[in-house]
Amino acid sequence: MAYNIVKGKAGSVVGKDVDQEVGGNKKFVNPLSAHGFYDTHKDSEVATLNDLAISKMTGNKYGGILTFTGKGHVRVNKKVHFTSDTLHAPNVIVGKIAGSGFGLTDLPVNNFAAPIPAESLHYGNGLRDVNGAIQVKPSAGIQTSKKGVSIDLANNGGLSFTGNKLVVDARRVPSITQGAQNLHDQDVMLVQDSSRGDIRNTTLANLYEGYLKTKVPHAEGGKYNVQFRGNTGFAASPNFCFEPTSNILAVNGQINTNTMLVLGDIQVEGATRMQGSVVANVTTITSQTYEVHDDDYTILADTTKNTILVTLPPAENHAGRIFNIKKINSNPYKLNSNKLTIKAAGGKIDSAKEIVMKMNNSCRVFQSDGHTWWNIGSRGS
Repeated sequence: MAYNIVKGKAGSVVGKDVDQEVGGNKKFVNPLSAHGFYDTHKDSEVATLNDLAISKMTGNKYGGILTFTGKGHVRVNKKVHFTSDTLHAPNVIVGKIAGSGFGLTDLPVNNFAAPIPAESLHYGNGLRDVNGAIQVKPSAGIQTSKKGVSIDLANNGGLSFTGNKLVVDARRVPSITQGAQNLHDQDVMLVQDSSRGDIRNTTLANLYEGYLKTKVPHAEGGKYNVQFRGNTGFAASPNFCFEPTSNILAVNGQINTNTMLVLGDIQVEGATRMQGSVVANVTTITSQTYEVHDDDYTILADTTKNTILVTLPPAENHAGRIFNIKKINSNPYKLNSNKLTIKAAGGKIDSAKEIVMKMNNSCRVFQSDGHTWWNIGSRGS
C-alpha cells in the first residue's frame, strides 16, 4: 500500500499524482479520506466499508447460520446451526428434497413424487422386500396375491367366508361315515365353556358319561319289564312284562280299560270273569257261497232268494273256536225258503260231510277240538 512518507503531522492531503512514502507508525486521530486505497502486495484496490456486503454481525453461536436483517446486518442463528456434516434446525419447510433421503423420519408418504425402494425403508416383522417393493411376508395360514392378503383355508378345514366374515362351516368337511366308519368314543368335538368363557374340547365318551347320561331317563326294573312313566323318570314292575321271543305280554294283576282291541288271539290261563256285556261279531250273508272268515262269530244266512253253502275253515287250525250259524228269511210272509248247507273244509261235522237246514230260524253252534268240527247246540231242522 502506498503512503505519504512525511514524518510528523501531515498538514495537507497526500498527493495522488506523485510518489510519496510514509515511514513509521502513524495514528490518525481524524477520519482518513482518500479517493482510493491500493494493496501493492495483492496488486488490487482495497475495498472500503461501502463495498462490504456485511457491515455488522450480531450473535456468537459457533457454526450458526447467518440470516440477513437488513442494511448489511446479519444475525448468527442459535437454533439453526451446522456442525461437522449435520444441519440442525427445529423446523424446516422446503419445496423439494432430492437425494437418498437417508435418515429422514416422520415424512408424509402421500407427497412423494416416486415410489421409495424397499431397501431405503425400515420395516418390521411380517414384511419383506420383493424386487424393491414391500410385501406382506406369508406365514402359516396367511397367503398373498395380486388381490391382497388372505387366509389360506384348507379344503376340509371346516372354515369358510360368509359375507366377508370367517365362519365355521361343517359342510366343508367329509362325512364321518366315509370309508364305512362312524362315531367313536374317542372322537373329539368343540364346546363353548360358559364357566371359563373360552372354547374347549371333549370326547364323545365324556359327553355321554358326563352329561347326556345324567339328562336322559334310563330303564328301570328287571329284564323284560315294561317301562312306564314314574315320578321323575321311567318306572317298572315285575308284574308287567313282555317276553319278545314268545311275544307274550304278561300282566299279574287287573286290566282296567274301557275299550280293548285285540288283533289276534287272547290266551287266558284261569277263569275269565266279565262284568258287563260281551259283544261279538255278527255277519249277514245272501250270496250262494260263503267261506267263514277269521273274524266271524255269528253268521245270519238269508236264504230268501238263494240256496247258500257255508264252508267252515279246517278244524285243525281253529282248536276251541266257536261259530253260531242261523238260517233266516227276510220275507216275513214266506214261512219256508231255500236250503242252507254247512260243510267243513277238509273234514266232517260230527260224522257227517254236511248239515242241511230247511226251516227258517233254525240255528247250529259249532266248535273245533283241533281235529273235527262238532255240533254242540241246535234248534230247528
